[in-house]
Amino acid sequence: MWLLQKWGKYTMAGTEAYELGDLATAEDMWSKALAEAEKFGEKDTRLATSLSNLAELYIRQNRFKEAETLSKRALTIRQKLCSSDHPDVALSLNNLALFYCSQGLFSEAEPLYQAALAIDEKALSPDDPALGTDLDNLANVLRKQGKYAQAEPLFQRALSIYEKSLPSAHLHIGRTLSNLALLYQQKGELAEAEALYKRAAEVYEKNTDRCHQFQAASLNNLALLYQKQGRFEEAEPLLKRAVELQEPALGPDHPDVAISLHNLAELYAEIGRRDEAQSLYKRVFAIREKNGLFDFDPQRQQAIWS
Repeated sequence: MWLLQKWGKYTMAGTEAYELGDLATAEDMWSKALAEAEKFGEKDTRLATSLSNLAELYIRQNRFKEAETLSKRALTIRQKLCSSDHPDVALSLNNLALFYCSQGLFSEAEPLYQAALAIDEKALSPDDPALGTDLDNLANVLRKQGKYAQAEPLFQRALSIYEKSLPSAHLHIGRTLSNLALLYQQKGELAEAEALYKRAAEVYEKNTDRCHQFQAASLNNLALLYQKQGRFEEAEPLLKRAVELQEPALGPDHPDVAISLHNLAELYAEIGRRDEAQSLYKRVFAIREKNGLFDFDPQRQQAIWS
């Protein structure tokens, strides 16, 4: 009984820290939970849960090889313990697909997201938020491959599920609004995109202690939309706000901070503020060097969290 209590305590503490963006504490707690879960053995699904939690965190930390190993082990455990159409199997498929997305391997991720959705369509109620997550995940990987016609109705269905089943200020609603906005932005439907980004911002502002990751991504994307329209004075404060959100939560040397700094540097370069741009470019280079990201590509890196 005490073993179960410790696992649950560590798992809950790790989840709370992760949602707050405190990745160091989340890693510590989830690592302890995994140590406890290993004692249960591979015939207990809690081991798969702990493996999946750490895998997701490692993706956020760019520790991709470790994330892949844990994701595949979690999937193997769940496939042995559950029927092939069990929602726990869908969860592991989603997590492994997330790893492939983080590597830019969208064609490998797509069938995994499709398989997860097929399982949950049969196992869950039509308004279950987990089904909304499946739809949002699949839509996002389709968007990243330019399959906009396929992605749009999936985003809209996910949003409908969330709005029926979750509070109006829930983060899932904000994230899907942002994803759908990005789709419209990429299609060149900028007015529609701007309206959705603003709706997402209203959600994020009610959750500022929990959603810096998604809020920063949304702010960056809206800033890029304004920049494309020549609305530089409106773009600059959004990029500065993104940095302000990320630095306290992630630390000044996190790769996600480098994305926002790079975008701000690009803005300054475009409007002729070259000294400020150069200073930011130097800082971006220092961050990527510190993190071993010598092939750093801001657009590819942003794919992890947008």
